[in-house]
Amino acid sequence: MHITMTGLYLIPSFVASIFLASIAIYLLFKKPRRKYIIPIVLLCLANSIWNIGMVLTNVTNGDIIWGELSAVGLIFFPVTIFHFTVEYTKFFKDKYYLLAYLPAALLTIPLLLGYYVTGIDRSLTYGIEPTYEFLLFSVNSWVGFFLVIFSVFILVKYYKESVGIKKRQTLIILFAIPTNAFLSFISYVIMVDVLHVAQFPVGSLLDLVMISLIVYAILRYKLPVETAAEIDFRILAEMASEGICIIDKDGDIEYSNKHFCEMLNIPDKKVLGNSFIHFVSPSFHDEFNDALQKMSNGEKIFGMEIVLERQGDGTIVAEINTAPIIWNDKIIGSFITIRDIEERKRAEEALKESEEKYRTLAEQSMDGIFLAKGYKLVYANSALVSLLGANSFDELKDKNLLEFLQKEDAEKIRKDVEKGLKGEILEGKYELRAKRLDGREIFIDLSMTKVMYEGKPHALGIVRDITEKKEMEEALRESEERYRSIVENSHAGIIIINDKFHVTYINTQLSAMLGYSKEEIIGEDFRKFLDEESRELVGERYKKRREGEDVPSKYEFRVVRKDGEKRDVEASVSLIKDSEGKIKTIGQILDITERKKAENELREAEERYRGIFENAIMGIYQSTPEGRHISVNPKLAEIYGYDSPEDLINSITDIGKQLYVDPNRRAELVHRLMEKGEVSNFESQVYRKDGTIIWISENARTVRDEKGNILYFVGTVEDITNRKKAEDALKESEEKYRTLVENLNIGVYRNTPGEKGKFLEVNSALVRIFGYENKEELLKLNVSDLYYHPEERKKFNEKMLRNGFVKNEEIQLKKKDGTPIWGSVTAKAVKDEHGNVKYYDGIIEDITDRKKAEEELIK
Repeated sequence: MHITMTGLYLIPSFVASIFLASIAIYLLFKKPRRKYIIPIVLLCLANSIWNIGMVLTNVTNGDIIWGELSAVGLIFFPVTIFHFTVEYTKFFKDKYYLLAYLPAALLTIPLLLGYYVTGIDRSLTYGIEPTYEFLLFSVNSWVGFFLVIFSVFILVKYYKESVGIKKRQTLIILFAIPTNAFLSFISYVIMVDVLHVAQFPVGSLLDLVMISLIVYAILRYKLPVETAAEIDFRILAEMASEGICIIDKDGDIEYSNKHFCEMLNIPDKKVLGNSFIHFVSPSFHDEFNDALQKMSNGEKIFGMEIVLERQGDGTIVAEINTAPIIWNDKIIGSFITIRDIEERKRAEEALKESEEKYRTLAEQSMDGIFLAKGYKLVYANSALVSLLGANSFDELKDKNLLEFLQKEDAEKIRKDVEKGLKGEILEGKYELRAKRLDGREIFIDLSMTKVMYEGKPHALGIVRDITEKKEMEEALRESEERYRSIVENSHAGIIIINDKFHVTYINTQLSAMLGYSKEEIIGEDFRKFLDEESRELVGERYKKRREGEDVPSKYEFRVVRKDGEKRDVEASVSLIKDSEGKIKTIGQILDITERKKAENELREAEERYRGIFENAIMGIYQSTPEGRHISVNPKLAEIYGYDSPEDLINSITDIGKQLYVDPNRRAELVHRLMEKGEVSNFESQVYRKDGTIIWISENARTVRDEKGNILYFVGTVEDITNRKKAEDALKESEEKYRTLVENLNIGVYRNTPGEKGKFLEVNSALVRIFGYENKEELLKLNVSDLYYHPEERKKFNEKMLRNGFVKNEEIQLKKKDGTPIWGSVTAKAVKDEHGNVKYYDGIIEDITDRKKAEEELIK
């Protein structure tokens, strides 16, 4: 193979072939592949192969093998044109779809013409010998011609519909190749047929122009030239807080701002050229395709929600708005704004859950909750419906709030609501008296505040039934007052000490006992008021008791009064918890100074008083906790029927089993003495020596040593057999009269005074008169419930209070089933020592039959 100087002109064609092949390979593996990529790849490959074949044909001086290689490149052209046209005509209306087949049909003409030129009419070969190589040149020329014709048509159409520089750059690359073929054909005719010189220099120059044009277009991909308007748009778009995209009619992304790329976590170079649907979650593809169709028709879309897929990081919920882009009165694409509404969706979901939660909370609340416009209820939960005695909210709807309140309370609420309606702050808490639908009065706790609902001020209120609480508070107040009175008037001093030994409370008695005022004692360390010896004892007991050790609850010590006098006291101590759960010590302190003196004097004068012991009119004893007598006086021996105290002591070795008819009574006595230290009026049955049974009443106390150990019990015994017999006789008498009352045909009752009155006691006859089943039913009723005309009860009550009695008062009453009856009532008001009426005692005789008879006589 010999390369001539002319072959040097083929170098640009060879370089063009390599460059075209590179473009084809690059576009083939470029992702994502666009619809026009395949035809560009085919065109590049076809021209690359054809150029290489032509170069080799020239170098080898027309070697047929290389000419055939050139022909192989021509095979790609019909396929390329057909593919591109089919894809492109989708932009047209259906009637233009047939244009896809026209270029393919026209491509057969050069082949037929080539055969005609070489096989039939050689005069058309411009004097050249008809060879196979000539046929290839002829085919190439005609293919180039038809390619150019078709390319011009497509170029004009495509250029008019394109937006942005990138589509135009793509068109430059797409049509540079067929344009080069056409110009090569023209230059060949002119250079060879007209001027009879070599065409290669011109062809190479055209190839260089084509390469330069493609390189220029590719560089323009990287460095787009923008107009001032485009620059302004880009600046605004990049500053936008929303994602912005421009797509063509196919949905391919022409432009995207930085925020959109960040939203998808994808570099902008991987976004441009991609179809927008590539980033849409598959579950929204159909919806987006429908939207794309609407965009192609020029419709605007607002507030469409779709799910976009982030690169390697899940999905986001976005809201898109679109507007058509119109160029030369034609829709060439759409402008899309994309807003990330992930946080808003979460907030909406949270708000929905919150509303549901608070709605459920309101309905499940034990407190009544309402919403009112002015004074009218617009919402009430089930708790409030129940609280007001209604069956459903419909019974309360549009009712005036003030209807449920007492007059004074309603006026208070009215003023605050009117302030709220005028724009002032409405917020308050009230304790009010309310009235249910059934008329029953209750106490309520009302918290109310102003809220905006449906753009207007409303009152939001929470209502709690505090009737029981108020009753408990009243009972507690009475209880506290009662116990405060008991404590303050107690003969024992009462003290409460905290965990730091500081006094937090003392009663008046202890204040007097110590000679200090309450203010001087409260807050001080209690040990300040003890003598030196007692401080150690009390401190040790206090510590052990708080640590849970078992120490005696009662012990003795000495206090020092303000005037310096020392007093002996006995304290009974226990631990309590206050309202905050803190442990405190409470103690009852008795001044036993006098008792101690008396005990000393008693010991000193024991012999002096022994005579008294021996001659006492009551039985006196000392006994061990185990049940043996230590000493007894003669009176006790007499009561028990023994000859002497010694006979009693020696005969009874187990007091509980031998003396007590019920041994458990002795055990109970011992238990109380050990627990409380003393027992009063303890009644039991005992055996006398002769076996007869008598009743006794004991008063006893424990005697302890200095360490608190029980030495013995000392007590007195009184024979109460005669008294017990008298009591039994009295009970028998009471039972007899009770039976008499129960068997009377006249109703007997006792009830409280007042306009309503409550029965305290009734007999069976009264139950029968009013037609009830048992006494319990009557005892639950108000007396006024039995009056046929309840107002008559008021008159009756006034007469009773005024006169103190009524006699044969005829009153119309009613039975349980509502049947009217007439009763003749005789009653007396029973008063206490202060002259206050405690109750009414009376009888009722059913005179219904008599009244009917009288009415018959009148008729």
